Amino acid sequence: MGTFLKVFGGISFLVVAVIVGMMLWPHAVPGYTPSDNVLSAAEISKNPYKFKGMSGIMNPGWMHFSHMAGDQIAIYDASFIYSDDQLAVTMDDNDPPSTNRRWRVYVEGADDFTNELGASVRIGEVRFEGYADPPPQPIYTPPPVQPQPEPQPQPAPAPAPDGTQPAAPIERQPPPQD
Repeated sequence: MGTFLKVFGGISFLVVAVIVGMMLWPHAVPGYTPSDNVLSAAEISKNPYKFKGMSGIMNPGWMHFSHMAGDQIAIYDASFIYSDDQLAVTMDDNDPPSTNRRWRVYVEGADDFTNELGASVRIGEVRFEGYADPPPQPIYTPPPVQPQPEPQPQPAPAPAPDGTQPAAPIERQPPPQD
């Protein structure tokens, strides 16, 4: 009877551990739901393992594009006050995302890359899933108003040399209606 309880207790503990693990780590499951958690590029670049499997919105404002490490991997320099880290950004195309808008990302963890000196370095890696904000709308500025030229006054007709006034212009009248 004691062996049965040990085996049954071990199996039930394993089942409970798997269920709890799936509840606490839902982003590792394919088809995860993106979240609106705010993720810090500085924190991800310092400790990518802490954020692995998380999704959220990241403001890349202090980052700037460094170089392409492959067809679909862009390296950004994450220059912060006390550190000079890098972050790899995986994307669907070969066009590095703009740092002027907030990103929706999924943290992949860390990966090994080769730096400019040929040494292998481990860099935090995120997958770019799109922009979190709609594109900025152009600000409408009406076209400049062109000033209309002032109408020039018509000179008055000069009096005739004999001192009489010139004749008034003849105006055509419509024919009478019957």
